Amino acid sequence: MKTFFPFSNMSAGDNVKGLFRNSSVNMVVMSFYSIFFIYRKEYKYFVLAIFITLLTFYMSGLLLFTGVVLAYVFFNLSINRKLKVLGVLLLILLLFILISPKNVKYVQKILNDKISSKTDPPRKLVSFDQTLDHWVSSSRNFIYGSGGGKFSSRTSFITGGEYVGWFPQKLTYLSPDFEGNHFQLWNSKILSIPYKDGTSNQPFSFYNKIVGEYGLIGILLFLIYLSIPLKYYKHLSYGRVIFLLIFAYFLLDYWFEYFSVIVFFELFIFLDIKKHLQNTTINE
Repeated sequence: MKTFFPFSNMSAGDNVKGLFRNSSVNMVVMSFYSIFFIYRKEYKYFVLAIFITLLTFYMSGLLLFTGVVLAYVFFNLSINRKLKVLGVLLLILLLFILISPKNVKYVQKILNDKISSKTDPPRKLVSFDQTLDHWVSSSRNFIYGSGGGKFSSRTSFITGGEYVGWFPQKLTYLSPDFEGNHFQLWNSKILSIPYKDGTSNQPFSFYNKIVGEYGLIGILLFLIYLSIPLKYYKHLSYGRVIFLLIFAYFLLDYWFEYFSVIVFFELFIFLDIKKHLQNTTINE
């Protein structure tokens, strides 16, 4: 790997190295670009964007990207377009298998061993169970949640003192709800055990954050935030796929705390809405 990619420097989340300092962010953003360019029929830029997306080797993100695109193609496109998209995806899959066969075997092992395990299930799934149990444990948690940074978020992990090295130790804070739940799934002690890391074991997810920390009120506010994209959803082109992708990616991390991702999401969605409104004005 180093021979071909000498600048690889960071785990991509599942037993591989990525080209960039934050492979997951790069994968998400470039997947948006790939959808944008293929809808605009700018195939040179599409090939470049999808190639960079693959080079991140962010396996869980790539699987979700492929799944969402396949589902969208199946339900929305004509037979001819379905065949074209399937052909491109098969070519991409073949390229990925050739570039990273060990990672494919690793994913197969995770799917075969971890998902069906009764004694050691993926901690990502455990985190969703914990969040649901916490949400319905009291009327306060159901309506308001635990509060920002007090159950499951990038903020709670940073202030917990073990997620990053630069946070001042004297300012560390562990709320009881966080310490008793998701902190037990991702801390220095459990990560010292071999093969206990990886995306399948990360409790990181926007859904854990919005439900666990902000409850029903947070969910309603998020729906208000989505009101404009939802209003124009049926008029979107590439924006439809990007809209679906962000909800899939929300399974993997606290993306709403990453402006580098959300800014691009909003940019593409509102560009598509602007295009629709301009076309409507011209037609009138």
